[in-house]
Parts: sequence; C-alpha cells; structure tokens
Amino acid sequence: MPASKGLQVIARDGSWHIYGTYLRTRVRKATEYPATNDMKVEAERIAKQIEMKIVEGTYVAEGSTPKDTFQRAAESYMRLKIREGKITTGVINRIERHIDAWGDMRVEDLTTEIFLDYMETEWPECAPNTCKRYFKTVTSILRHAIAMRWATNVAKVPKIIVDDERDVHFDVDEATAFLDWVEVNYPDYLLAFTVLIDAGLRLSEMLRLRVRDVMSDNIIVKKKVNGKTRTRTVPISSGLDRLFKPVRQRNNRQALIINGPRGEPWNSSGAAGMYLGRILDAGCVYIGSEPLRIHDLRHTFAYLAAQAGADLGDLRDMMGHFDVSMTLRYRGFMPNRARDVIQNLR
Repeated sequence: MPASKGLQVIARDGSWHIYGTYLRTRVRKATEYPATNDMKVEAERIAKQIEMKIVEGTYVAEGSTPKDTFQRAAESYMRLKIREGKITTGVINRIERHIDAWGDMRVEDLTTEIFLDYMETEWPECAPNTCKRYFKTVTSILRHAIAMRWATNVAKVPKIIVDDERDVHFDVDEATAFLDWVEVNYPDYLLAFTVLIDAGLRLSEMLRLRVRDVMSDNIIVKKKVNGKTRTRTVPISSGLDRLFKPVRQRNNRQALIINGPRGEPWNSSGAAGMYLGRILDAGCVYIGSEPLRIHDLRHTFAYLAAQAGADLGDLRDMMGHFDVSMTLRYRGFMPNRARDVIQNLR
C-alpha cells in the first residue's frame, strides 16, 4: 500500500483550511484561523492531530460531533473569538489542552470535582495566576455553551484566588539605568519602554498610539468603555519629547507609532507583551533589579509621579482610573507630609 501523503494546510477565503486524504480518510476542515504566517503554525498543528487520530482510529469527521460535547462548545467559542479578533495564541493553547482533557464529555456531565482533580493531577506545580487563566477560559466556554443552548446546567468552575496587588517597580535610578541599557542594546524599543515608564500607558493603549496623538504637549489616549470613547491626556516628559520629534515629522498622522520587529503592527497585545517582556527580563538582570512584568512599568510611572509631587487626583486623571479606589493603592508611594502639616497647623 503506498504511503499516505500528509494533510495540506491551504489558505482559502482569508483563513487556513485543512485538505487531503490520509490513510483513505478524507478530510475537509475549516480552521477559522486567519491566513497569516503565525496562525499557519496553529493550523498545521491541528492537521497533525487529525492525522494522529486517524492512525488511532478515533478521528470523527466534522459535523458528526454531538453539539453537547465540550469539544464542540470549545471549538465554537474559539471560532467566535477569532472572528472578533479577541484571541491570542496562549488562549488557543489553553483551549486545545482543555479539549484534550474533556473533549468527548458532555458539557453537562462535567463537574467541579473533575476540574479540581484535573488541577491536582495535571497542574501540580501550576502557578496561581496560570491556573486562574486556565479556569477563566473554561468558564467562558461553558457560558458559550449555555448561550448556544447546547446546555442548561453547567458545573461551577473553581475560582483561584490570587493576590495580585503588586507594588513592584523601578526607582528613579533603576528606571534611568534600564532605559540607558535599552538605548544601547535595543534602540528600536527605547520609545516603547519610555512611553510605558514616563506616561504610564497600558500596553494596549501604547500599541494604539498614532502620530496624531502626540503632536501637542500631551499624549492623547483614547479608550472605549461600554461602547463609549473616553479620552484623557498625559503630559509629555522631556525624554519623550526628544523621542517624539522624529515621529512628528512623519507625513502620515494616522500611522501607528509602536510597531513590531519587522516594522508591522503587532498581532496582539499578548505577542507584544511576550517580546517586550523578554527584553525587560534581560534588562532587569543587567541592572540588578528584581524581575518586573510589563505592567509593573505602569506602577513605576505611578511611583515616579508620586515621588515628584503628583497627588491622587493627578494620578487618577493621568492613569485613566474610572474608580478612585484603583488609585488609592498608590497612596503609599506619596511622601508623608503629615509632620510638616502638623508643625505648621497654627
């Protein structure tokens, strides 16, 4: 019997499709992954999984999987998020691991005990934040199954309580040393890190910045909240002003300011965070700082601004906090002026 050719991943109608006949089994499957190079890797992985299932005799052609199984709900949820542009490679990987674990089970047969047992046996050393992300994805899939009316009663997914109130940040000297190191070793990303440290923008906000947003003395930051666009301004530091000068000379004011390694827009905040995070890790090691996350650079901005004299109202406005309770976490960053106040009370 001649050797079977592997399944082919082909771009069609803007997405990757899997075609071919493997061991006399005909496969025609739309992956719904956009026809981009990074998503082709995910489509090829699915093709390999199908080939393995065909070899094992467990492959079920698309359309024959009962709608009430976890696999059908998970795949439907993933396709929905891909169409909405609200999915990352990390989420896709988590969904695929969940399908491997519970794909053939009916959604309504899954229990809290099953989830807990899986966590204890498969994720014995799973960090709390990682477990939280995994279970959040499961919750989203189960809610999707209910919305599609494929299930009426679903198990309660365990909630992982994580203390994420971090105040890890650079001090003034560390921030300066880190940016100096970036300028020498990764000059193409000096602007990005300076925006994160000197303006306190969220990573997603920084990635949306366009030339038009930095033409004045302030950065114009826009964010959609409940369908409405909220705008705030952040004063531009002297360091940022210097870096923005060549940006302001561009003819296209609609152009994005921060791009990926090849000069193209980032596919997602997750991809940008992973790439910049590796640079941040290396920089922390070089300057002798404890490890920081990209989001900790936002805490760094709050710390530096508070030390320079900003009050809670200033921080709330510049950081775009809708609820002042989010700003109160930075109260400890502000120098205690109580002694001076009391001494000059009368």
